[in-house]
Amino acid sequence: MINPPPPPFVSNIAFRGLNFADADFDYYGYQEGFSVSATSPGMPRDAAIVLSRASQVELSNCSFAQLGGGGVHVTNGSTDVLVTASQFAHLGQSGVMVLRIERKYGVRVVVYLLHILQFV
Repeated sequence: MINPPPPPFVSNIAFRGLNFADADFDYYGYQEGFSVSATSPGMPRDAAIVLSRASQVELSNCSFAQLGGGGVHVTNGSTDVLVTASQFAHLGQSGVMVLRIERKYGVRVVVYLLHILQFV
């Protein structure tokens, strides 16, 4: 018998038409040590939105610009996440990053119709 997934921290939430800009330039320009060696500091640590064990989340028509970190990080077993019709420009890290996903629970992370401008 397969154990069911743990309950989500948050579910059934939508972010629509929000602008995230000009924040946290501590890590601007690169992902220092990301997956480089055993002594690396690990994955990039900051993003405008971090979804951890979230379910049924929609991000649409949002803008992420001039951020020292990333735009959206989906992690820790999150499922049913939709990122669509959003713009990412001048970010210090990834626009959308999906990490630590439990495939056995049926992950559905859909990313489409994005406008990705310059990454520095």
